[in-house]
Amino acid sequence: MSIDPNNKTLKLEWGEDFEISQNGSLVMSTGFEQIKQRIIRRLCSNPAFKLADKTPIPADYIFEQEYGNALRRKIGEPYNRDIQESLEQAVNQAIVIDEGLAVSRPPVVEIFKVGVDQVWIRIGVTLKTGQSGAVIFTVV
Repeated sequence: MSIDPNNKTLKLEWGEDFEISQNGSLVMSTGFEQIKQRIIRRLCSNPAFKLADKTPIPADYIFEQEYGNALRRKIGEPYNRDIQESLEQAVNQAIVIDEGLAVSRPPVVEIFKVGVDQVWIRIGVTLKTGQSGAVIFTVV
């Protein structure tokens, strides 16, 4: 699937409602905002999987059973070096497949433990257009 970074998509931040403009229409996103939404969606979506007892758990995105990097499955696990490496790996896997990002400029991934129960992830990216920015979110 080819993604045109100039296409517009509905603006929908993870865990939020659609945004409505002053004239009542749905707000669209393009460029960095669109790619940021796509990265967070990919990281936080869970693909289908089976529990240890073989109970199937459906995918968050029903149209693509393998879509997502399952970052939310790490919530509640004690933070240590293994978890940090696992988070870094998941982030890098989600970034390298995004067609809107410049492959010549690898992402800069920073993970910070904040307090007892929060982990902040900051991903510095550069779009193919040359625009750069940071995707920042919390895994609680």
